[in-house]
Amino acid sequence: RLIKTSRPEKFGLAFRGWSREAVRQLIEQELGRPLSVWTVGRYLSRWGLSPEKSERLTALERSAHKMQKWLEEEFPAIRKQANKEGAEIFWGDEMNDRADYPDDDSFGRRGATPLIPNIDRDSSGHMISALSSKGVMYFMTFKQRFDVDVFLKFLKRLIHQADRKIFLIVDEHPVHRDRKVKRWLAGKKARSSLSLFFRPRALCLM
Repeated sequence: RLIKTSRPEKFGLAFRGWSREAVRQLIEQELGRPLSVWTVGRYLSRWGLSPEKSERLTALERSAHKMQKWLEEEFPAIRKQANKEGAEIFWGDEMNDRADYPDDDSFGRRGATPLIPNIDRDSSGHMISALSSKGVMYFMTFKQRFDVDVFLKFLKRLIHQADRKIFLIVDEHPVHRDRKVKRWLAGKKARSSLSLFFRPRALCLM
């Protein structure tokens, strides 16, 4: 009952989901019965519980599938155009300092997807970066919420630092597609220095 209705952190256990080790520690903590993880595994099976992928991990797999399709169908044209214009391709992204990466499956009722809640989405700092296939990286840290002004500030820094035209590939975040960004990109200086392309939006970024 506790496994089905509660999360490990409620009992002071340092686990994101119900692994066999988490259940083993719960049993020892609540009932005073030290068991092996193998015995716990047999109990879980008997109770009709099995390791299920969290909703966020399932979404990550769907996101990866979309990205793979985009790489096969759309990216080759971008690369061909970059070669033609003598531009360098960069991959842009934003991230924050979070401690809730969904790295584990969690035991739950067979066929049911366990929901793993987020932990503190308001972290202390954020970063926006652009990385080329050659390993060249430009980045900028910021404290405030990611918005159009932050993105434009980074783009202006980017074209100032780069020594050739940049093809920047970003996801479909609303900020990247904002009208203010489009107007700036239409300007003479930006148009000759940077082109923006969009890929499928990844999960668990900012």
